[in-house]
Amino acid sequence: MPPFIPPSENFPSILKGKRILLTTESLGPVNGVSRTTGKLIEYLRRNGVELAVVAPQFTSSPPPTASSSPSSQQDMIDTTIRLPGYPLPYNPDLTLVYPYNLTTTIYPQTFTPDLIYIASPASLGFQLLLQLRQLHSPPPTLLNYQTDLSSYSSIIFPKPLSTFAVWLLSLVEGYLFRTPCIHTIFYPCSDVLTYLKSTNTPMHKTHRLGRGVDTSLFNPSRRSQSLRDTLAPNGEPILLTVCRIAPEKGFEFLAEAVTHLLSSTKIPFKLVIVGGNANPAVTSRIQSLFHHISSHVIFLGFKTGEELANIYASADIFLHCSITETFGLVVLEAMASGLPVIARDQGGPSDIVRNQETGYLVPVAEGEVG
Repeated sequence: MPPFIPPSENFPSILKGKRILLTTESLGPVNGVSRTTGKLIEYLRRNGVELAVVAPQFTSSPPPTASSSPSSQQDMIDTTIRLPGYPLPYNPDLTLVYPYNLTTTIYPQTFTPDLIYIASPASLGFQLLLQLRQLHSPPPTLLNYQTDLSSYSSIIFPKPLSTFAVWLLSLVEGYLFRTPCIHTIFYPCSDVLTYLKSTNTPMHKTHRLGRGVDTSLFNPSRRSQSLRDTLAPNGEPILLTVCRIAPEKGFEFLAEAVTHLLSSTKIPFKLVIVGGNANPAVTSRIQSLFHHISSHVIFLGFKTGEELANIYASADIFLHCSITETFGLVVLEAMASGLPVIARDQGGPSDIVRNQETGYLVPVAEGEVG
């Protein structure tokens, strides 16, 4: 669920009537970053900002809308540019954008902006930053570093390619994040700040940006006995994981942990996994990790809104096994729903969970990448 958006009366006056170009690597029901960005788009448009959105082509569905009203839906479609690219094999909903030109391709279809906002820069954002360095008078730029590409690279690529990819990425990001027109670099957790410092990113430009959730939606009152009876008909404890079905989300660790739990305690349980992936081969590979305990595991697929909130509140313990999360919005959603949380002690969850007070943090082994 996207973060809480403040009421319109608190909207900064300096942004009223401004023309903002917003770029994002994902826009749609893909992940927490894209849903967060979608709510920001809705908030800006609701407050009279002239906004142009640039994003990669989303393979699974037409361009999403940020509001349910017909007029704002039409506005969003008219001012969103989808750039072609190459869908990533492990997740076709994420795309490497082909080369484009800001001043000859984007500006003529939109406007020359007063401000640029770059969400989670990767193939699209990196190209934009490189082009901004070459402009005589580029607009002030805000950058929101939300995706830990370094950790993803260390997991997705085999060694020694992964080592080279991490080194190269650090070099590229350090260069691009020193682009003079960048006014502020938002970061979500202390681990990311440490990484940015290692790339020689200007620390005086960094600013921590937290998250929030809708506590009227994610709330313990949504606990449903009928849903519990469906998921665990024999009254078993329900362990819950909510994340994208992907290699970097710690499913190998999760499979090992619940297998050990089952063999050592003999306590029956149901592990409910909520999330999806547009690549069936990736989903099958993740599901195969649990074949030996398949009677204890339920894959529910991708869920949103009230249906997701009901699942949260109806579980007993939330497990978060990824070590690539820069924030971990699902941890907040689980806590708001009344669930005790057990998470890996890295990235965003390390800042959210106070170990043995508001949850439990499991140490990450030295050199562990997934």
